[in-house]
Amino acid sequence: MTSMRIQNRRHQRRCQFESLEQRELLDGSGHASGFNWSDTSQLTLSFAEDGTMIAGEPSQLFDLFSHIGRPADWQAAVLNGFQTWLQHAGSDVGVVNERVALLPFGTAGPRTGDQRFGDIRIGARPLANNVMAIAMANDSVISGTWGGDIIFNSAAKFENLDQVYAVALHEAGHVFGLDHSDNPKSPMYSGSEAWDFPAIEPTDEDIRQLQRFNGRRLPDQNEGELGNDSARTATPLQLNLTPTDDVAASTHLAYGDITTANDVDVFSLSIPSKASGPVSVQLQTRRISLLNARLTVRTVEGQEVAKTESVRVGGATLGVTIDDVIPGATYLIEVSAVEGSSFNVGGYSLITKFELEVDVPVDAGVLERLAESRDRELSQTDVQRLLTDEDYLLDAQENFLDSIVTAVSLPPSPGFDLYSRYEAFGSITSPDDIDYFYFSTTDAQSVTPVFAHLTVRPLELGTLVPDIQILDQLGNNVRASVLVNGAGEMVIQTPIRPGQQYYARVTAAEGNERFGRGNYRLWLNLVHEPHRPEAFAKGVLDPILTNPSDVPPLPFDDDAVVVQDKAALYLATPQLFHFILDTGRIRTNNREFVVATVYNQQDELVYSISANPGEVRTNNSVLLMPGAYRVRMDHLAWPGNGSRNVFFQLSGLAISDPFGVDPEDPTHDPFFVCPDNEDLFCYPGGIVTDEPFLWDDFLDSLPDVPDLPLEDLIDQVLGGWWYWYWDQQGANIPPLSLDDSFTIYSDRSFSVTAENGVLANDIFGPDTQPEAILIDNVFIGELSLNVDGSFSYTPPTGFLGEVEFLYRAFDGDLGSSITSVVIHVIAPILGDIDEDQVVDDHDLDLVSVAVRTGNQDVVYDLTQDGHVNEADRLFLLHDVLQTDAGDSNLDGKFDSQDLVAVFSASQYEDGLLQNSLWSSGDWNGDGEFNSSDLITAFATGSYAALAVGESGTFLPPTSQHALAASLAADRLMQKQRDRRPHGKR
Repeated sequence: MTSMRIQNRRHQRRCQFESLEQRELLDGSGHASGFNWSDTSQLTLSFAEDGTMIAGEPSQLFDLFSHIGRPADWQAAVLNGFQTWLQHAGSDVGVVNERVALLPFGTAGPRTGDQRFGDIRIGARPLANNVMAIAMANDSVISGTWGGDIIFNSAAKFENLDQVYAVALHEAGHVFGLDHSDNPKSPMYSGSEAWDFPAIEPTDEDIRQLQRFNGRRLPDQNEGELGNDSARTATPLQLNLTPTDDVAASTHLAYGDITTANDVDVFSLSIPSKASGPVSVQLQTRRISLLNARLTVRTVEGQEVAKTESVRVGGATLGVTIDDVIPGATYLIEVSAVEGSSFNVGGYSLITKFELEVDVPVDAGVLERLAESRDRELSQTDVQRLLTDEDYLLDAQENFLDSIVTAVSLPPSPGFDLYSRYEAFGSITSPDDIDYFYFSTTDAQSVTPVFAHLTVRPLELGTLVPDIQILDQLGNNVRASVLVNGAGEMVIQTPIRPGQQYYARVTAAEGNERFGRGNYRLWLNLVHEPHRPEAFAKGVLDPILTNPSDVPPLPFDDDAVVVQDKAALYLATPQLFHFILDTGRIRTNNREFVVATVYNQQDELVYSISANPGEVRTNNSVLLMPGAYRVRMDHLAWPGNGSRNVFFQLSGLAISDPFGVDPEDPTHDPFFVCPDNEDLFCYPGGIVTDEPFLWDDFLDSLPDVPDLPLEDLIDQVLGGWWYWYWDQQGANIPPLSLDDSFTIYSDRSFSVTAENGVLANDIFGPDTQPEAILIDNVFIGELSLNVDGSFSYTPPTGFLGEVEFLYRAFDGDLGSSITSVVIHVIAPILGDIDEDQVVDDHDLDLVSVAVRTGNQDVVYDLTQDGHVNEADRLFLLHDVLQTDAGDSNLDGKFDSQDLVAVFSASQYEDGLLQNSLWSSGDWNGDGEFNSSDLITAFATGSYAALAVGESGTFLPPTSQHALAASLAADRLMQKQRDRRPHGKR
């Protein structure tokens, strides 16, 4: 690989945009090859805290820009640099917090979707003295978390927010796949005068290239042919889960997109006839896009019911509540951009909630994950299914697509050029399931060679381990090169012929039964320039037999291990390597694998990658700093399995000089620089070359044992494809702190115990003593945060709104990221005695206790007459809950279901003093369930007696008891009437 280095490093240069070309990611013509992140439709971005390590140097991002303005100001400038591109592309960027503090850049993890930090991380460290910032390569073979990161030069001088915007705009262009431009009017221009008058808007050619890699921003799936910007064309929210409309979930989720500044999306919400309670409508752009959104709810007649908006930088979550809804009524929900905001396009999630008699429960964690999902092309039906069933498969018909005869078309990706990109969703229902898709090339593609670049990723982390192949029109396997196979994805490439039909075959990977089921997404890109991995080392390995007593568990006997093969790697400049380990074409079912390990000059393990015989595997891309490295290959196997020699080849790709300076070299001279020509490198053995790295035989001895921890060996053998996923669940990482939100009533103090406090949903390793440390206090009111996560807060009198405080979780050694806690202060709900924002039977029980014990606390004085008595209990029952005695389940009616419920509690005249509640039969508030409660209930005349069940079946025994009780109550009531003097009623 040829790399253009910056000349004369010893001499100071005037700062400019980075000049790191030519990178491996660019083809021979200097234009990006078309390989890009497959899922740029939605990425996330985070700002790294100062102190986060970037290639051996602590990030100084916040300190670098502290003299310019508040973090919110310069972060807005950076995000505006992204938004300028996003308004033209089929992509979104959502801002997330770094949930685990100070995790180094390049930490092992997936390319996208890591919950600890953004897909794009923003940091600052010293760089070469003639650049302002760099963007790490954005490409499908840069596996792991390095791809897309932007590093500002902490040694450079930024004078104002306009400069921050200009640099961020330039680097964001690289993130989205753009190369440098020769046009001075382009923000991608990198000439020496670019910094004097930087361009601040993309040219037409910039936009064309942007859309080539990321697609055009198109109307979302809700628009239809007529759009959905009016009541007449509103998109219905599809609440039902079954064709017969008899099963529905009270929580609904839909995806949408504001495509232009003037776009308006209108949805219609028809309230089910069996719905009750208020309806909440929530609009979320936070973690999804940068859109500043407005949410409006109207009646079908156009009357405004509620309205809210947010101009918070980085997105927000908006919410309104519709009180006093009428079952069967229809409301219109409008989504638009805030007028005048520069963040006026972007995706969102719309969530509605209400109450149903028969409800399908929705887990809050599942709702959050799906609301922030990247797979936003899913239909409302599929989203609703996934919302209520975590195991739902998008295509559950196993074996339906198990032949090229029944293959389905791989549809073109919307917004991309014709015959350039395709994508589809699918499901593997079992390790034996196979899906086939077909696609065709055109004769017009015969002018230049065409290469198919196929990517498959599971929708859920830690589930399916897929395998993909390309077949020709006769069903024969087409030889393909594996570029990525690990860290949550598989990528292959192969040359294809014009005017032919091909098939993509998707299965579960062989030998991974535990990961043989799940949903996936498939992408196909047709490009004209392939990646060409370079072979670094190859050979044949004898097996290293382990001691039988070591199986299981998996540690290896030191005496049985011998050195198998070794090499040396010399680096003159920092290199980002993507390694590919190929172990031949003969697969075995034996418990054996080949492992490559890389050690630095201190004999510290810096990288490892493994594969079973007959596999091609990859790991996260790794950044190696200048110096000498030892590389060894080992073939590990259990004895008695007929193990044989195994071929291996270690190949890969490298990106040259991503930083332009080694932080440990203050002279800015590369390692191995030739004394008489600093444009060349002089490596050991008398080798002189302009290459920034060199592989060679290594003559010194290596450690006898592969220095891998036992846990890593287990992961390599059993679940290496998801090893980083399991690592995230382990104990050797800082605490993972999650944002919290509480809702309280105004004009009163609020306390939270440690069991429900800010640490309750945070994740710590075993045997730790977590503590909560206050970082930033509320701006109004009185807050007290305890180290165990409990806290108390008292808002000022009359205050309504929300306050926020920040804390950091510590486990005794490491700290989490700074985490937000939001307290919503709302007006009290009449009758909500326990302040859980719901008025229910528990509140009724509390008032009953107050009445019979003489408690005169004003909280129980619902009639506000200065007294707590029976009138307050009846007011809560009749006026607030709008029901009467006997309605034990508070569904608005007194029937056999209520009697079944109370008699099932077995408290009728049980002799235990005041142990009964409203739900168990205490309908007159005396704490007992006896005949007086039945008389009270039946005296209302509202009971609907049934001789048989509503479905026509005989009542169960408990229902028969309830019917007998109702007859007994009738007799008791008759006796009461018989005792009255004649002539009185």
